[in-house]
Amino acid sequence: MRFTIHGVVVFLVSLFLILGGEVLAQSKGFIFETGSSVLDPDQNGYVSDSTSGFSNDGYDVDEFEITMFPMIILGGGEVSGDIGSGPNCGFTDLSPDTNGAAVYTTLDDSNNLIFRFRLSDYKPNAKGYTILIDADNAFGSFDTNSTSINPGFEIALFLRTNSDVSVADIDGVDNCAAIDTVFSLSTHHQKAIAGQESCGDADYLYDFYVPFSVLTSAFGITTSTPLRMIPVTSTSNTCALEGSASDVGGVDDDAYGGCLTCIYEDMINGQVATPFDSLCATCSGFPPARTACPAINEAYSGDTAITGSAAINAQVFVEIHYTDGAAVEYDTITADGTGNWSLNALDSILDQNDSITATALAPGKSISLTNCVYRWVAYASNCTPQIIDTSASISTKGICGALGSAFPGAEIRVYLNGALQTPNAGSIYATGTVT
Repeated sequence: MRFTIHGVVVFLVSLFLILGGEVLAQSKGFIFETGSSVLDPDQNGYVSDSTSGFSNDGYDVDEFEITMFPMIILGGGEVSGDIGSGPNCGFTDLSPDTNGAAVYTTLDDSNNLIFRFRLSDYKPNAKGYTILIDADNAFGSFDTNSTSINPGFEIALFLRTNSDVSVADIDGVDNCAAIDTVFSLSTHHQKAIAGQESCGDADYLYDFYVPFSVLTSAFGITTSTPLRMIPVTSTSNTCALEGSASDVGGVDDDAYGGCLTCIYEDMINGQVATPFDSLCATCSGFPPARTACPAINEAYSGDTAITGSAAINAQVFVEIHYTDGAAVEYDTITADGTGNWSLNALDSILDQNDSITATALAPGKSISLTNCVYRWVAYASNCTPQIIDTSASISTKGICGALGSAFPGAEIRVYLNGALQTPNAGSIYATGTVT
């Protein structure tokens, strides 16, 4: 029986890892579970750009052998210890780099779609690592196939560490049972030691890839199709829709109070759909995350000014649609250093049922969703006081306002595109009204 030097070293390093032994600093970048040459093009046994490993300068992404692009982050990005299941600092806890990213992707010269998850720990346990893809640019209430578990994803690509790498059709379903293609772990995935540390020890890189041709044949998409994607880890050996979702990459999960679909909607709506032919080694990569949607304060008939809030120093593009037949008014203002903005000297005095919409563009960000907020002008003498705090958690499961954010006994009416919605459940429910 023959043994290669690299094979023996892989075995020894793997043995150290399994037994909980410390990995030597000079091993950073070393591949201890190998795949095909797609994942290690120069076949030298390292994911770093040299066999010297990573330089230990605190940021290893610029030293990857394969050029990769960080997937979307919201706010400050990924946070350690924000998991929904599993142990903190464990093998499903995504570990952020210094820019807040923890998952990376690229399309190589042979049109292979490669993903890399940065994790706080390694164990040989069976876990899942999923890329959920929105392929039709419709999500949540805008996707007719959305469900309470799957708000609008059509494709799942996932690594099951005890089984395989799989591609599944998840359009309109809550599971990954409709598997289209399966690839072997021995060729389509690898594990390596990262160049940074968290939780007092080394981080690890879990890689897998799928030929893009599979997505074309199964779903009719091409490398020029704009897509939106979210990475998710799971504490079970399956895709994120089926098992216990652990950590969504690029965001602080704890900020959502356990509402997984809320994270999905924010992450999808916070990114610009991007084709994979923008993610080649010499390409531009992902556009910046979208600017947060601005807010418009209450407006009443007789008002001659409009106020609101937005990201600091963001440009705010306001449209006012008057009901008296006047032309639509378009204005651009800039939010100040505290995020407030005001529009004075309107073309006309506001009247009941005029409507106002707004879009925002902050420095270093992509533009928000177009007209992502709107406000109906109310008749001043008939208005009750406004809600104290207009923030609410909105998802496919419903709308939840914070305790104390409204006045006791007030009737809350919800409108979608101007149509009054009739609820069928709530904290206090009677005869079609939630109060």
